[in-house]
Amino acid sequence: MAQLLMIRAECPDLVAQRGEDFDEGGFGGFGAAGLTLSGGADCDIGIRVGLLPTASFMVGTMPVPKYADAEKTQFATDRETGAKLKTITLFFMEEDRAEALKITVPETGLPNGLKPGMPVMPVELFATPWARIFNGQLADGIAYRADRLDLVGGPDSAAEDEAA
Repeated sequence: MAQLLMIRAECPDLVAQRGEDFDEGGFGGFGAAGLTLSGGADCDIGIRVGLLPTASFMVGTMPVPKYADAEKTQFATDRETGAKLKTITLFFMEEDRAEALKITVPETGLPNGLKPGMPVMPVELFATPWARIFNGQLADGIAYRADRLDLVGGPDSAAEDEAA
């Protein structure tokens, strides 16, 4: 999909299996293939997603609340700001491929007037690999998180295009 640029690790107990060395900031100069990172339950490890200039995103579904528990009684919140988290499905298109991605965004990072079909661009998009065993079966995937969504080609840019 995209170029992986760096690993963001916000945890003091970061462990890299296979003996890779990390600098003081928690970043290592290594190839990510075959590397397992762990840092405890309160660790936020994410891989910044670098997008090609041809990448575009379109809203697929409206944002829905993200819950912190399976019973859906407690909303998930951003650790730093306390903002409620929402999950939104975006259609990602790049060169000759497309896929649907579920992305978590703080409620404060969602633009007003958001509707399915609108072009948007995630800002500070990170991918976090995850894995768990449930009922004896391995489940794994990638969780996507963005700081905010920016509207692309909104009314302001359309007015600028007409003036040109």
